[in-house]
Amino acid sequence: MEVEGSLAGRELVSLPQSLFSRIAIKSLDLSRNQIHEVPIELSHLLNLKTLNLSKNKLDDKSFPPVLENLVFLEELNLAGNNLTEIPSFVLHLPRLKVLKLAENKITYIPSALSKVTTLERLYLGDNQLSSIPPKISDLTNLRLLSLANNKITNVPETMKDMENLICLQLHNNRINFLPRGIVDLQNLEDISLRGNPLINRFVREITYSPPSLLELAGRSVIHHQLDFSKLPVVLKQRLSHAKCCPNPNCDGVYFDDLYRQIKFADFCGRYRMPLLQFLCSPQCMMPETDDSSASTDDESYNPRTMRRVLLG
Repeated sequence: MEVEGSLAGRELVSLPQSLFSRIAIKSLDLSRNQIHEVPIELSHLLNLKTLNLSKNKLDDKSFPPVLENLVFLEELNLAGNNLTEIPSFVLHLPRLKVLKLAENKITYIPSALSKVTTLERLYLGDNQLSSIPPKISDLTNLRLLSLANNKITNVPETMKDMENLICLQLHNNRINFLPRGIVDLQNLEDISLRGNPLINRFVREITYSPPSLLELAGRSVIHHQLDFSKLPVVLKQRLSHAKCCPNPNCDGVYFDDLYRQIKFADFCGRYRMPLLQFLCSPQCMMPETDDSSASTDDESYNPRTMRRVLLG
C-alpha cells in the first residue's frame, strides 16, 4: 500500500499523468519546482493527508475549486509562492489541521477562515497583512499562530478567547497596543513581540497606582481567612477570584490592582529575555542580580501568573 510520494526539487513545470493513478498515496511532496498551475486531476488523490506545494510559482489562479474534494487533507503547505489571498478551496477542507502560507504576498485573512475550526497550526508570516480579523478567535483549536513579519497594527480583543493558544508570533509588525487579555491566556507559553512600536511603550508605561479600598479589604479578608459566607453574592464571587502573588516569599493576593515587574532572565543559557511578573505589592519586587537571571529561579513561579514575553 503506497503511503508517500516525492517529486520535490525536480524543476517540474507540470505533473506527470502517472501520478494521478496512485490513488492510495497519503503524502505528496511537490515542493521546490516550477509549477504554475495545479491540475484538476490532483483532486483524484482522495486519500491525501499531507500535500506540500511550497516554493513553486503558484498564484491566485493556480487552484481549481475541485481541490476541496481532498476531504482527508490534514496538512497543506503553500509557503513561498506568489499568493495574494488564501485559496478558496482551503476554506472547505473539513479535516485541515496545519496550514502553511508563509512567504507569500497575502494582504488579508478572510473571515471565512474561521469556519476551518479543525486548524491547530496556522503560519502566515512574511506576507502583507495589515490586520487580524476578530473572527480569528473562532479557531478554538488553534495552538500556534504565526503572523510575524507583516504590517499588522492592531491585535483584536477577541483573541483573549483563544484558550488553546500556546505560541503566538507577532514580531516585526507595527503593533502599538496589545489587549490585556492576551497575556492572561492560561495556555499561552510563548509570545514574540520584538520589532514592534509597543515595546518602548510597554516598558515606559509601567506605573503603580495605590490599590482601591475594595481591593485592600478583599486582600485582608483572604489573608486573615475570615468567613465571608454571609456576604452578598457579588462580593463572594469577587473574593473567590483572588490571585496569589507569584513571589515565593509572599503569601499575599490581589484582584484587579496588580504590580508589574519586568525581570530579565537567561533563557537556555543563550538569550536574555524579559519575564513579565504580576505581584501584589511593590514590596514584592526583587532586585535584578546576576544570580536572579538563572532559569532555575523562574521555576519557583506559578506559570499561570507569569508569561515569558520575547521583546528583543
